[in-house]
Amino acid sequence: YTVVVTATNRFGGESTRTRTVTVDNSPPIVENVRLGADVTNDVVTVRADISAVNSSVDEVAFGVRSTFAPFQTTPKTATISGTAGTVEAEIDVTTLPADGEYTGVVVATDTAGNQNETIDDTVTVDTTAPVVQTQITDLGTDPATVSLSANEDVTVTKFTATADSQPRETTSLTTRFDSGFSLTFDGSDTSGNETTYQTRLELEDKAGNTVVSTANSSIISNPVDQNGTVEFDPPGVGLNTSVNTTEDEGTVVSAEFTQTQSPPENTQPDSTQVTGNGFIDADPGVSNGQVEEATIEIPADSELASVPGFRTDEVTIIRSQEGERGFEPVPTTLENGTLTTTVSGFSQFAVAGTADDPPSITASNVEQTAERDGEITETVIFEYEPADRAISRIDIGETELTASVDEPRVTRRVNSTRARIDIADTSPRETVTVSIEVVDTRGNIETETVTVNPPTRRIETDPDTVFSVSDLSPGTVEITRGEEITVSATITTSDTLAATRDVELRFDGETIATQEVFLDNRQNTTVEFSAIETTGLEGDVEYGVFTQDDSETGILRVTAGEETPAETPTPTEVPADPATETPTETPTEPSTESSTETPTPTEDGIPGFGAVIALLALLVAALIARRRG
Repeated sequence: YTVVVTATNRFGGESTRTRTVTVDNSPPIVENVRLGADVTNDVVTVRADISAVNSSVDEVAFGVRSTFAPFQTTPKTATISGTAGTVEAEIDVTTLPADGEYTGVVVATDTAGNQNETIDDTVTVDTTAPVVQTQITDLGTDPATVSLSANEDVTVTKFTATADSQPRETTSLTTRFDSGFSLTFDGSDTSGNETTYQTRLELEDKAGNTVVSTANSSIISNPVDQNGTVEFDPPGVGLNTSVNTTEDEGTVVSAEFTQTQSPPENTQPDSTQVTGNGFIDADPGVSNGQVEEATIEIPADSELASVPGFRTDEVTIIRSQEGERGFEPVPTTLENGTLTTTVSGFSQFAVAGTADDPPSITASNVEQTAERDGEITETVIFEYEPADRAISRIDIGETELTASVDEPRVTRRVNSTRARIDIADTSPRETVTVSIEVVDTRGNIETETVTVNPPTRRIETDPDTVFSVSDLSPGTVEITRGEEITVSATITTSDTLAATRDVELRFDGETIATQEVFLDNRQNTTVEFSAIETTGLEGDVEYGVFTQDDSETGILRVTAGEETPAETPTPTEVPADPATETPTETPTEPSTESSTETPTPTEDGIPGFGAVIALLALLVAALIARRRG
């Protein structure tokens, strides 16, 4: 485009300048956004093809946006060489708030300021080792079975088994991913009344996260004593037990005990139950119908009783009854460094504390920022933390942030320590309610509500707001010197923000009067300067109303007006003293200057000043004559 600017002065002079301006509204092209892998546990590689359209590409920003929570990374940046190219950036997954699915975001900006944001492709970030539950059955026979289930597809990379520390034959492995396996090994017992087994499985998920699952098991065969009691102290398993049974004295009872790191297969503690390092699966060798009473003792200093975040006197033994998935607390005593409970039957046991304290919302702040269209964006920021970082984290996928406005006006950001919500286009007298529900990984919830009241006046801080001037009155006008005038103009704000500005009245560049004016965006008002003196003005005077951004001027044509002759005072006759001689008048030489017409006196009395002088001369002469007498 060619821009022509012509300036004309009041004398008809004219000056023109020409400039060529290129307008570019075409953003760069962003294509083929790819994330490099379907699943990852270390870095996300964001890649895209970028090409310029008109202006050169200035910067390319890369990021990922979560699909499970309102989160977007701080972008990585890159540039291209030439007009087109393929660029990429790596995002460390440790900077992401949680595991889950993310989409790629690429924003290309050219030197004209045009932007193109393209969102495409997905990647699953998985940095968490799989959770594997195992259960061992048929101990004492060949084959014994290790059944395992995982919370995601895994493959078994290694499987070993020992009996009394001696290797046992295991089934061969096949490379496949699945969420459940059944593996066998030689589980026949050794000589004596007890055999201790250890199985060890190494597993890997599709993201490359690994886990080792071990199980320590014991088969113990003991006779029932005369009181109908049989006692077991299985090596490698962190408990002792005595069972009162209906079996006859001398009956040999073979019991199986297995300690695993994860809950036995098909069982799961409640999310608020924090367990120690292990679970016990106990089979007393007799049916529960033959068990009158069983006492379970777990040393308080054992791994089973070591519960993170809890003292020993804050934990209890929990039990999953046969056929039940969940665990329930059972009455527990702590005496002589031992946790003890009495139950009516065997099943699965663990030691747990209850984590039911909700997260803490440590701060909530409301901020106001101005938008270009003159509205206010209200920002509410919450900060929070789990009750105990050793046993819980913030679940950002479950944490919710809501506002009592339409969704298109809301932008959210949630991470593990803070949440932010921006509410656009708020207006005076609008009340907005913002609520947060913070959820931790134990399922505990804390809520808070903030009421936001936007100000009744806009924020008055935008330096870019323009105050324009129009409708100057009286325009170009003729006035008489000394006459008071009133000057007015219309002041209008731009389509940005409200602001306060000084509005000045100037005569020939000199500020005569100033008014401070506040205006909301896209509003106008009439500014009036009244009773302005014009004494001392002569000729054509340029006057105008000025802001820091704009002005409008006019011309005051100042005239002197019609002159009214002043009355010539009549001299007062002074009677002559009889003894006083009349002084002889000194002849005056004829003037060589041509006589000029006496000007008509004006109101200020300066022209016609000679009559006054003559009167004074007569008075002086009379005074001299009197003194001589």
